[in-house]
Amino acid sequence: MKSALQEPIVHFIVLGALLFGSYEMLRPENVAPEGEILVSEARIANLTQAFVRTWQRPPTQSELTRLIDDYIRTEVFVREAMALGLDRDDAIIRQRLRQKIEFISVDGSQDREATDQELKDYYQDNPQQYRRQTKISFRQVFLDPEKAGADLESEVDRLLKRLNGTQVAEELEAIDGGPVLLKPEWRDTDQSEIATRFGRKFAKALLHQPAGIWTGPLSSGYGEHLVKVEKIHPGEVVPLELIRQRVERDWRIDQRRMQQDALYQRLLEKYRIVRPAHPKS
Repeated sequence: MKSALQEPIVHFIVLGALLFGSYEMLRPENVAPEGEILVSEARIANLTQAFVRTWQRPPTQSELTRLIDDYIRTEVFVREAMALGLDRDDAIIRQRLRQKIEFISVDGSQDREATDQELKDYYQDNPQQYRRQTKISFRQVFLDPEKAGADLESEVDRLLKRLNGTQVAEELEAIDGGPVLLKPEWRDTDQSEIATRFGRKFAKALLHQPAGIWTGPLSSGYGEHLVKVEKIHPGEVVPLELIRQRVERDWRIDQRRMQQDALYQRLLEKYRIVRPAHPKS
């Protein structure tokens, strides 16, 4: 017995047993050893809470059993996928991890009710977010390049004289309006919709045309147009009292973004960034 205790292998076995016993004693209750999936009471409570949030009632015993079985199935597949390195260089997983750390970085302070002064300051700092769009009423005539040919300037002069004459309605009906999408008359149309249909340059140019007469040509994505601006309703900022809930929602989103940006700047200081001075596409 005495000689056996002096053997190195015995010392190794005893030391291993002590280490294993110490780990089991010190290991947190909810941390499972490698190869073990521990379904703790806390995990079951989380599964139950998620079920209640979705279905507005607690799960039955059979439903809870299925929730636990599904958790175990997911855990098995996730561990095996990670063991195979399937989580590395996956854009979706990387994006999801980013979203999770951005989510937990928010301390909840933005969920409080904003003060009147905070809302007023935010509203005044972001007037363009709460401005009604400019609306424009106008008519247009599309200049078909195939019909106008090389002498487009002469065709423009001829049509402007006709359209600004006394028989406008009859003349307009006799002139081809162009592609089907380009109806000849647009009433109280948002500037953004005009920009979508004709292009931003065209929509912006409309604002600078004299009202009540045919002018042009103005360029769009389709070609050239003669236009007659009839009425412009300039956009105006909506009063705060009419959109208070919307402003407070935007304020909360902005508070969350600022917290996430602050976290990023703190974490960024831990890293040395190496990037090319002139990256090539």
